[in-house]
Amino acid sequence: MIHIGLTDMSRVVCRLFLRSRKAMPVSGRGYGVPAGMNAKPITPAPPKSPPPIIFLVALAKYGSVKREARKRASEAWLTMSAEEKQPLSERYAAQRKRYSQEIKEYRAAHGLPAPTVQPPRASTRYSKEQSGLQRKKWSLLTEEEKQPYRDAYNRDMELYKIRELERKYSLKPGTLDLHGAQFNYKELRDKALRISRSLKAVSLAEEQRPPRRPLTTFFRFQLSNGLSATEASQRWKTMSEEEKKECVSA
Repeated sequence: MIHIGLTDMSRVVCRLFLRSRKAMPVSGRGYGVPAGMNAKPITPAPPKSPPPIIFLVALAKYGSVKREARKRASEAWLTMSAEEKQPLSERYAAQRKRYSQEIKEYRAAHGLPAPTVQPPRASTRYSKEQSGLQRKKWSLLTEEEKQPYRDAYNRDMELYKIRELERKYSLKPGTLDLHGAQFNYKELRDKALRISRSLKAVSLAEEQRPPRRPLTTFFRFQLSNGLSATEASQRWKTMSEEEKKECVSA
């Protein structure tokens, strides 16, 4: 007689279970669902945005886009003349234009809304407005010189949060505009939630609901005679087709 311990038996059961898992591919919900059933549709990846212009400079000057080449290209970009920058700038602008068109077509094809662009930081805004070799570093500016850029960033950030709330709750742009009122994110969020709920309630009103599907012959018979589901089912099985039509027409 062969004696098998509990440990050996558990090992055998585990091996059989793993073999069954390998034999039956699992996909979708739960174990044992054949591959392809209940699978979510795969959305194709969006088009990739072009790399920064410094990549083009590094590739044109040093034939590489590695970190060291990009670092040298950043330093060379500051000393390049306008004639040297023009072909690279035009090439980069063409890439950005092509990407904008591709991402617009991609969102339209898949029903995706345009994202809300977050405003640049105060230091980034300063760098864009005061471009050139003569500008001071942001860290060397005084607090009075930094304050206008910070105020502009705060205003743009408030507008960005408002547009994000409108997009999140499917509201029309401009619904949550402040019109001179003080910005309060919590109050705006509560207002957006109230408006969204009221719009859903209106859309679900009785006059805007789609027409209901008519009742079947059996349910009409059950309701007209005031029977339970079991009683109606038993009587319905014993009735002929002519009797069923007469009961419904009556």
